[in-house]
Order: sequence, then C-alpha cells, then structure tokens
Amino acid sequence: MKKLIFFPITLILIISCTGTGVDLSDNSAMNQENAIAPHYRSLNYPEFNYIPPHPQEVRVLLDSGITAYLVKDTSLSLTETHFYFPNDYVPQSPVQAAALSLYSDLLISGGTKELSPEQIEDSLEFIAAHSFAHLGEHTANMGFNTLSKDTWPMLQLLKASVLEPRFDRDIFALQKKKMLENIKHRYDTPRHIGNLVYEYIMYGHHPSNWLITEKEAEKVKGKDLKSHTGFGFFPERVVIAVSGDFQKKPMIDSLKNILREFRTLKPASDIPEVPFRGPEKPGIYLFDKEFSQVTIKAGFPGLKRPHPDYYPLAVASYILGSGGFASRLVTSVRSEAGLAYVVRSFVESDYYRKGTVGFYLQTKAESGTQAIKLSLDEIRKMADSGVTQEELQAAKSALVQSLPSLFKTSQATAEIFAQSEVWKRDLDHFVKYPQIINALTIEEVNRVFKKYFVADSARIAIVGPKDKINGNTSEDAPKITSFGPVTEITAEELEKKD
Repeated sequence: MKKLIFFPITLILIISCTGTGVDLSDNSAMNQENAIAPHYRSLNYPEFNYIPPHPQEVRVLLDSGITAYLVKDTSLSLTETHFYFPNDYVPQSPVQAAALSLYSDLLISGGTKELSPEQIEDSLEFIAAHSFAHLGEHTANMGFNTLSKDTWPMLQLLKASVLEPRFDRDIFALQKKKMLENIKHRYDTPRHIGNLVYEYIMYGHHPSNWLITEKEAEKVKGKDLKSHTGFGFFPERVVIAVSGDFQKKPMIDSLKNILREFRTLKPASDIPEVPFRGPEKPGIYLFDKEFSQVTIKAGFPGLKRPHPDYYPLAVASYILGSGGFASRLVTSVRSEAGLAYVVRSFVESDYYRKGTVGFYLQTKAESGTQAIKLSLDEIRKMADSGVTQEELQAAKSALVQSLPSLFKTSQATAEIFAQSEVWKRDLDHFVKYPQIINALTIEEVNRVFKKYFVADSARIAIVGPKDKINGNTSEDAPKITSFGPVTEITAEELEKKD
C-alpha cells in the first residue's frame, strides 16, 4: 500500500507564488499582450519569411532531354509517379479528334496485349493501386500511385498500356456510348455553355476547341484506334515527378529502363500551325436557354506567359475581383447590391496561347444587365482612380503567402516542379516569385490594369432566357443593347468547323 505524503499548506503557497519564476507584478502587461484585438484589421502577425524548396535539390537528368524530380517521403510506404510527355498535336479532322479522344479513354481501361480489362481492374484493386494514361491538349500523361513494393509492376503496366494497348471491343463500345451521351447533354448546364460561348468569341473555331457532333463521333470504329498506338508519348523532353518512399538509384534505373522502350515511337510530323481566329468584336453574345439565372462571362484579350505584365496584372485582378470579400467586385455586386452569390475577376495563366482577362458572375435573369453595368463601372472606377496603397499591400501579401500551399505534400512538390519544367520556367522561379511580387509599384499595377481591362471593349458571353433579359422594365436596369451590338449564338454556330 502506497504511503500518502502531505505538504504543509504554507509550503504549497510559497511554491505557487515563487517557484514558477513569474513576477506577479507584471500581470497587467501580460493581460495587455493577450488582449483580444478590437478588429481583425488590428491583428499583428509575425513577418512572413517562407523559403520555398528549390527544384535543383531534387532534379535529376536521366538522359538527353529527360528530367526527373525525385522527392522522398518515407512517412508512408507509397510511391506516386507522373510522366509528362510534351506535345502539340492538332487533329486534322473532327473524326480524328473523336478517335484520339476515344484512344485516350481506352489506354488503361481497354486492356493490354497480355491483360484483359477485367484482369487490370482486378489487379489494381487487389494491390490498392491507381493508374492513368491519357492524351491532353499539350501533354500526354501517364502515372500511378501504389505501395512502394509494387512500383516496378506498375511501371510495366504503364508501358504495356501505351505501347501494347488492346482497345477492347466492349470497352470501346461503352466509351463511345459515353461520348455520345456527353454530346447529347452538352448544353445542360449554364456554366459549361458559358465557357463554350466565351471560348468561341475569344478564340473562334480551332482544331483544339472543336465540338464533336454525334454524326462525327459515330464514324469512329474500333479498328481506327490501332493506328494511333503510342500517339503523343514520344519521349522527347519528358519530365517525370516521383514522390514517396523509394531508393534513388533503383528508381532512376527503373525509369530509364521503361523509357528506353518508348524510343521506338516516332514524333508526329508536319503538324500544321493553325492560328486562332478570335477575338470577335466587343459586344453581347447571347445563348438563349431557359434557366432561372443568367451566367455572364466577360473578357478582354490578355497575354501569353512568360510576360512582364502578368504579375502586376494578377495583383490588379486580386484587388478587382479575385481576392474574395476584400475585392471591389464582390463588395459592389454581391455585398452592397445583393445581385450575385458568385462574382470574380480572372487573369488566365497560359503558356501556349494568348490568354484572356475578365470577370464572371451568375445572377437572376432580370438583374443580369444591372450586374454587368455595376461590374463595368467598377472597372472604369479602378482605371480612373487607381488602386490604393492599402489594397496593393494586401494583394501582394496574399499572393506571396499563398506560395507554401504549392508545396504542402511531397507529391505536390514533385508535380509543381515537373509542370514548371514543362512550361520552361527558370529553376529559380519560386525563389524569385515573392521578390517580383513585393517589388511591384502602384504605378505598375495601375498602368497594366488600364492596358488590359478596358470596359468599353468587353466581349460579354451571356447564357439565359432572352425574353427575361430583354424584357426587364426596371428603371435602374440598363438595356442589353447599351453594352454593344447583340449577337445570338446557337449550338449550330458553336459546332461549326470553319
């Protein structure tokens, strides 16, 4: 039985008053430091001194033109791998575009020469792994995540899926049926329609944005896919992102061995350079569709990265409408006028073509023109009076302090380094980013904003019921024609291939 020990009450009091090393006479100072700030703007934060990881620390040159980023993380016995094969293919016809889309869909699901689709599905499920391979607009991609011990079998599966695809007849029929269903429901959601109309008015018809019709998709046969085997996966300038628990030397050897077999593929030759036709003239481009709300996406020609105007433009957009509740559009259109739940501005970051800048919102059909006017008025006001020093500092701080989110996991770190390599960014890109943002002046931001956001030259895509938009009798609501000539856009116009 344990013996209880009692201390005299006086000793306890002495220890409690002197043994902590705290001077009780300083309580008022402590309370003052820990006091709750009267307003969130009064909060003080420690200085932000984040140093991002440098790609050179994990960058490995495997062979001529092949780069890998190997980011180790032994917290779990998992490995994730992503291959990027840069390519700029342009389909020669709508039928070929449909065939390449189906080819992409069947690379994993359609089986391989040795394995049926069912065997692949069962095997992946048994080892709790996931794999993918598909053809994108500017890169072909393949990869997997799996237990580290299964890395080599997964690499072998990727190789077989791309170099020896089966294009199973039943899976082909299923994927083709899905494609036809998606075409039938292409115009079901307002936001998707809005993006289609916006793409049309800013870029025109182009092989990269062709909308395949049911008639064109029906022409694709299973045998047509065989001729596309390996298309897009030529190993020139391949970039690989690997993260997780692996040994560096064996991983490098495995990657080299797999890619060696891709050397038999030939790059697409004689790819014609097809220029984009757009943008259309400023004005309203209306897609008449019976929805309870209107979807509005207004844009202006932007820039192609890298470009010195991009960062000051991103800061300006943050102040205008991409900075959440602190931004001007959200304050004016949502908080004060109550016209929209969603309203934001944007600056496209595009390394392949000239991007666009603009704003997006959804509102009641009857208040559509009023919301457009408020948004354009905010653009004019900001162009005329410029941004404030307080807005500039808040935007710069927010953009710089978003940098750590790019590196929150080993997989995210490997993939952002690999994607930057594909985009041909400087290796010091992430180190220079906060320096460039912090060095921006109010004059630069104001100059660039006025250069790109020109309220009187907006191309405005609207999706909604024409009769409700035109029939608004409110005295405060401007007529739709006040924003320029109105052009009605139809599904037939969007699906042209001129």
